[in-house]
Amino acid sequence: MKGCLQFILAIILAGLLLIVGAGIYGLFWANRHLYLDQPLEIRVPQLDPGQKARLVKLFPLRHFFVENSKSQTAKIELNPEEANWVANYVLTRRQTPARVALKLGENRVTAKYSQKISAQKCLNVMLDTGLEVENENARINIERLQVGDFLVPTTLLGQINYLVELYLERGFRISGNGVVKISKLQLRDTQLEIILAKP
Repeated sequence: MKGCLQFILAIILAGLLLIVGAGIYGLFWANRHLYLDQPLEIRVPQLDPGQKARLVKLFPLRHFFVENSKSQTAKIELNPEEANWVANYVLTRRQTPARVALKLGENRVTAKYSQKISAQKCLNVMLDTGLEVENENARINIERLQVGDFLVPTTLLGQINYLVELYLERGFRISGNGVVKISKLQLRDTQLEIILAKP
């Protein structure tokens, strides 16, 4: 009986050591492959003061996200330069040391994201995807996703597509118990159009 108990404890200890070892290896692997020494080269577009003033007027749109707002829909139309400027403006407002570059196509987007994690390390993400939302139904087709120097296997991309579609279709939680959904999202070479709606 005593020998059996020792054997069970030895198996438990070996399992714990294996889990700890895998965790430590995972940390070293992530530090080496997911976090790189150099950020991606991303140029933030420079807009003229008139364009900036027009775009900054979008940001009172945040009142739309308040639960008791009277507006039920909001429409946003941006050209590629404005979309890039807005995306980077949002990151700076959140005080995130990151940059993003978006290249629009016909219901497609190519994105590059680079964030400084520490003085020596950066998180770089590159993404190629098809993206369309019509009547609150999202269709996502991620063709390529690279984090650091790790290319996510295509076998996982289908699961990621499903999770992103589910997230978009459920909507974004706003103050209180309200929800905002993307009713329509159309991407073209020259324009990004988003219609937000409250159910």
